[in-house]
Amino acid sequence: MLPKVGLLNALNNNDIESNDYLQVNCCGIHENGAKNSIVFRATGRKDYQLILILDGGAVFKNGDKTITLSNNEMIIIPPNVKNEYRYTEHVRAVWIHFTGNEVKRILNSYGIDFFKNYKISSCGSFVFYTEKIIEELQLKKEGFMNNCNAYLLNILTLAKREIKTSFSDNSGIFTTIDRIAENMQVEFAKNKSIEEYAQMCNISASRFAHMFCTRFGTSPHRYLINIRIAQAKALLTDTDKAIFEISKSIGYDDPFYFSRVFKKETGLSPIQYRNRYLKE
Repeated sequence: MLPKVGLLNALNNNDIESNDYLQVNCCGIHENGAKNSIVFRATGRKDYQLILILDGGAVFKNGDKTITLSNNEMIIIPPNVKNEYRYTEHVRAVWIHFTGNEVKRILNSYGIDFFKNYKISSCGSFVFYTEKIIEELQLKKEGFMNNCNAYLLNILTLAKREIKTSFSDNSGIFTTIDRIAENMQVEFAKNKSIEEYAQMCNISASRFAHMFCTRFGTSPHRYLINIRIAQAKALLTDTDKAIFEISKSIGYDDPFYFSRVFKKETGLSPIQYRNRYLKE
């Protein structure tokens, strides 16, 4: 299995400038359940850095300016500039260090600025190309650097398209969808239909589902299931509530149906999950 976490270097020295057109120095997909110590670079690095938050968040400082990133948000850090940042708890993030004599021109032509928060509607393709870079850096087959650089260009091009097709035309609808998602985090036990949510946005159910997926990278149904399963896990491990009580409290009137859903999502029945946790 290819690693998803940690430092994967293109070269032994991963902080360099290059006169090549474009070059990946190192990259990875960072995962951590605990808050990290602050990364502080008094004079920056020699290369550029792209960070895309998949889950969790990060706080960046550039002089007196503070930039906060959350899910599906991206930032580019330029070379040779003092900066510091820290990830929040339970973070998952794509990061790529890169260099090249055409980087500045590419970013300028793409309208990508430094230390600016860019919202990415769907991170799936970014993760795909990053994992391809990781694979190339791990296997180091002939021509691997060329492939890495091509995948990086794909990532930058995706970012350009995201910026160009930002949410300006639908900003009001997305604001409402954001509010709906926040309510789902609190009112996960309510069984509202897609049609009810769509009416709140004054759009059709199919368009609401599409726009929700564009915003959060998953369907409203899947988003709600993820919230409910996370809540069920907490109740199973932190309380002695009966299964039927937990089932009802998270929105499933039928405990047998809840058990089927829970096992499908986790590979364990609620009882098995609780017992495994208690044995640890």
